[in-house]
Amino acid sequence: MRLFIMFAAGLFACSIHAQSVLFVHVSGNNNGSAYTRIELNGINLGTLDVNEHLATDLEPGLNKITFNRRGYKQLDRQILNEGEDCFIKINLGGKRWNVKQCTIDEMPDLTSELVQAHKGKREESKETLKNHYSSGTMPASGSTILTLINNEPECTAMSPDVISNYINSVFLEEYRIVNRKQLSAILDEQKLSLSGLISIDESIEAGNLIGANYTLVVSYQCINDSDKIRLSLNVINCETSQVEWVGILEEVKPSQILIELNELIR
Repeated sequence: MRLFIMFAAGLFACSIHAQSVLFVHVSGNNNGSAYTRIELNGINLGTLDVNEHLATDLEPGLNKITFNRRGYKQLDRQILNEGEDCFIKINLGGKRWNVKQCTIDEMPDLTSELVQAHKGKREESKETLKNHYSSGTMPASGSTILTLINNEPECTAMSPDVISNYINSVFLEEYRIVNRKQLSAILDEQKLSLSGLISIDESIEAGNLIGANYTLVVSYQCINDSDKIRLSLNVINCETSQVEWVGILEEVKPSQILIELNELIR
C-alpha cells in the first residue's frame, strides 16, 4: 500500500495491517533532560533517549500516537492501520525537535533486524497461546470479584502473593477486585477461617461475606525440570454458585502471566 501524509489534518497515514509493526527511533542530540515519552492509544510505551528505539504492534484502524518532550509542546499524530510496517524518526535538537514518517531505508541499519526480532517474539507468544484454553462468559464489566489463590507448596521463586498481583492487574481493567488480605480482616472479626485449599463452596461463602459478585479461585502447579507453571482460574457466580468462566495457562513463565492472561480474557 502507498504511504501518504495529510499534513493539513496532522495525520500520519501509514499502511499498516493488524500484524504490522510501528517502529520509532530517536536521533539528534539531547541536553540530558528532554527525553521523549511515547504513548499509543493512551498507553505509555516508554521514554526514549537519543539512539534508542521501540517496536510495537498496532490495532486495526486508526491509532493515536502522542510524543511528549519536557518543556516542549506535545505532538499528536494519527496512524491508520491498513497495510505495511510504519517507521517514525524523532530528531532531538537543543531548542527544536521534529517527528516524521520515514521509509525503512531512512532508518538506522539495524532497523530491519530489530523489526524482525519483534515479529519473532510475537509469533512465539502466539504459539504459546495455542496451548492455553478458556471457556464460558466473563462477568459484566464493573462486577466485584474476590480473588483467592490456593496455597499450593511454593515451587517457583515468585510467591503466591506476587502471582496473585499479576492476575489482579489484568482483571483490574474491567472489574473491582478485592483480595484475601481484605477478606482476612472480616474473617478475624467474625472468628472464621478458610482452609488452605479453597473449595467452590468456601469461595462462594467468602464472596458473599465480603459482598463480591464473583470469586476468582486460582491454582497453579509447577512443571518438573522447568521454570514454567500450569495456571488454572475459575470464575464463580456467588449468587448462582455456577462456574461461569474457566481459564488455563499451560507452561507459562510466572513473569509472562500478565501478558498471556490478558490475551486469554480479551
